[in-house]
Amino acid sequence: MRHTRTILLSILALALIASCAYAQRTPGTYSIGAFGGVAMPQGPEEFKDYFKSGLGFGGEFKYNVNPKMSLAGSFSMVNFGYNVDQLEKEFDLEGAKLTVDGGGVKVNVIQANVLYYLMPAGSATELYAIGGGGYYMMTPKNPDKVEIEFEGEKLDITEMFEMGEEESENDFGVQFGVGMDLPLGSMNLFFEGKYHIVFTEDESTKLLSVMAGLRFPM
Repeated sequence: MRHTRTILLSILALALIASCAYAQRTPGTYSIGAFGGVAMPQGPEEFKDYFKSGLGFGGEFKYNVNPKMSLAGSFSMVNFGYNVDQLEKEFDLEGAKLTVDGGGVKVNVIQANVLYYLMPAGSATELYAIGGGGYYMMTPKNPDKVEIEFEGEKLDITEMFEMGEEESENDFGVQFGVGMDLPLGSMNLFFEGKYHIVFTEDESTKLLSVMAGLRFPM
């Protein structure tokens, strides 16, 4: 009797988990989520070469239009630090060492995307295509200190890296990629890879982001 009750309870629990996973894409429902990951500069050369990959995080709101399509709005922040190795090559610092404390570029993004699911709701793995647009706010961050060390002598060149507010730029852009939802009971673990093209003034800025997070149906 005890084993029968255990089996029945297990079946009921699995059924509830499955129903929760399916309900996550019921038309008219929505979820909130949080995510984090890495973004990698892709172009132009002055962005790709002189800044290294940055860590980012953010939050989202997702509305399920129907079992195949959802709308998602999000806000994310990414910080790109200086690529010191490339800067040393630029300054032709043979036998010298360059140290950079802090600084780089901060990118805040407001995004609006359409998610189109390629697999039925409730699948063990739910793949989807993603595409949309964003508003990118790029702000330079002055380093705290920049020094060149040569034969035991240090030279402070922090002023050479100082940038004013006029270097900030706000532009629209597009993004597209793929994602994957993994239903975990009443929430989803998700992964997204997106390619971003920002229509900056001189030449479009490009970056690749890979994020992972959790979605909580409300």
